[in-house]
Amino acid sequence: MKRVIKNCVIILLLFMVPTTIFASSYQQQLKDLEQQQKDNKSEINKSEEIIKSLDKEIQEIVRRVQQLDIQIDEYNNKIGELQQQQNDKEKQIEVINQELEVAKQKEEKYFNTTKERIKVMYEQGDSAYAEVLLGSKDLSDFLTRVEYVNALVEYDTNMIEELQLIRDDIEDKEIQLEEDKEQIVALKKENTLQQKSLKDIQSTKEKEMLILGENKSVAQSELNAKEKELAKIEKSIDSIKSKLVYAGGKMTWPTSNHYITCPFGNRIHPVTKKPSYHTGIDIGVGMGTSVKAASSGEVTYAGYSSVWGKYIYVDHGSGYVSIYAHNSKLLVKKGDKVKGGQTISKSGNTGLSTGPHLHFGIRKNGKWIPPLTMLK
Repeated sequence: MKRVIKNCVIILLLFMVPTTIFASSYQQQLKDLEQQQKDNKSEINKSEEIIKSLDKEIQEIVRRVQQLDIQIDEYNNKIGELQQQQNDKEKQIEVINQELEVAKQKEEKYFNTTKERIKVMYEQGDSAYAEVLLGSKDLSDFLTRVEYVNALVEYDTNMIEELQLIRDDIEDKEIQLEEDKEQIVALKKENTLQQKSLKDIQSTKEKEMLILGENKSVAQSELNAKEKELAKIEKSIDSIKSKLVYAGGKMTWPTSNHYITCPFGNRIHPVTKKPSYHTGIDIGVGMGTSVKAASSGEVTYAGYSSVWGKYIYVDHGSGYVSIYAHNSKLLVKKGDKVKGGQTISKSGNTGLSTGPHLHFGIRKNGKWIPPLTMLK
């Protein structure tokens, strides 16, 4: 009898050992998954910090490039003004040259006429005027001849004075011409300096834009890595929480407004202007609108992403997870238990967004599904 009991105990132990080993193995796997989840969360946080830093750097470069564009516009305007001044001076010189040519021709004419008058006066001497007067027939003729002689004297005097005025005008124009030429030389020199400064600034801008492009490339790489890590996190969370049971039924709308500005599925991204797959729906709401949990569950993530901005993940069990993105303020934290209809955030415009709205999405077993199929 004792031998029979002993054999039964041995057989029972043989059946119990695999069960114990299986339970221990499951606990170890669960522990490993939880550690992996923790590690991945840490890596995600580091990636997000890098993205934030790069975003700030990109914003600073954009600001510097904008300042350079302003300087370039100022230099272009200055160069345009200098060129206009140079053109005006060149036209002024052309006018002065024409006036100078006319004045010189007039001077030559008056000079030749004056020479002839002086020659005649020299040949006839001072007696010429006296002979004219003495040749008068009577007093009336004498007075007439006096007026004639006075007119000749006045004519000779005016001609000499006019000749002097023409000469003075020519000298003034020649002085002005030299001054204008010197100003053109100065304008050309300043224009050359401005052109060089403009070239230096444009070179600086090109370098800044190159840095901006490189930083964007780095930021995109970091973002891609972050999204891959995020997918791993979500997969781990789905695996760990798979034993939770979703209560079932339809979920409630996360906002009182049901106006959809962008549906689920393929679209052209409003920021990148490239084809993309919209993983949820965008609900048009104003800044600071109350956002409510679509169903009861546990907050598995509440933080920031350069894409989602301030966002929340709520696990409802049975593989169902909802997301609430682009918020201005988060009212819950990771690990909080929430009830359907409970306010969990305030809507906003954070992350990759073109205006205030709520991005609402639902995942089932790790895959995005059309949210409208789950909403009441």
